[in-house]
Amino acid sequence: DKARTDITARRTEPALAMLLRARKKYPQNGEIPYLAGTLYFDKMWWSDGLKMFREALKIDPHYATDGDMIKVVVKGFATTPTYNADIARFLRDEIGSPAEAYLDEVANTHENASVRKRAVDELKKYQP
Repeated sequence: DKARTDITARRTEPALAMLLRARKKYPQNGEIPYLAGTLYFDKMWWSDGLKMFREALKIDPHYATDGDMIKVVVKGFATTPTYNADIARFLRDEIGSPAEAYLDEVANTHENASVRKRAVDELKKYQP
């Protein structure tokens, strides 16, 4: 609860430190790495965020369909200045079809034409 309060108040560093400590105490709680992953993505620390999201998925596979998590990762995909293969692979291989609708939204509505094209190109990789 304290970490969520810190996250809501935009106190990222204390929240992240608390979550990393809690991970050791509650290794089977998927919400802890999920929240840490979100904070890492807020900081644009893509690799650390993906590591945490992978842990969350390993503990609780339902995160693969969690719209909030997918939005965070797709936002990272659209935020990077160029194609980030790690983020793209995570969306495609570990999230799969639930990510398509979010990428489609980026492909159709993002203000930057190169980001729209990147999303269109990525969506082609989802075709059977």
